[in-house]
Amino acid sequence: MFVNMKFFKNLQQRTSHAMETMEKTINIATASGRVPADIQQSRIDICNSCDNLTSHLRRCNLCKCFMDAKTWIPDVECPDKKWGMHIIQTDKLSEESADS
Repeated sequence: MFVNMKFFKNLQQRTSHAMETMEKTINIATASGRVPADIQQSRIDICNSCDNLTSHLRRCNLCKCFMDAKTWIPDVECPDKKWGMHIIQTDKLSEESADS
C-alpha cells in the first residue's frame, strides 16, 4: 500500500494552523468576557443555518473562525452581517455610586 507522505505533512500543517487559530480565538474571548448563553445560542443557530459554515470543523469560510468559540465573544460580528456585536453592560450599581 502506497502512503502519500505529502498528504500527511499537509494535513499536519493544516491541523496545527487550525489549533493555533482556535487558541487565539479562545484567548480573545477570555480577555473580553463572554456573551450570555442565550445570545451565543442565537448566534450559533444562525451559523448552523449558513452555507458558509463547514460542518466538519464548524469553521466559517468567510472569516475562517471556529464558530463554537467566536460566538461567545462580545465584540465581534458575523462577516456576512447576519449577527452583530453584543455590548456587555456594566453593573448599574457601580455606575450609580460613581455618579453620587
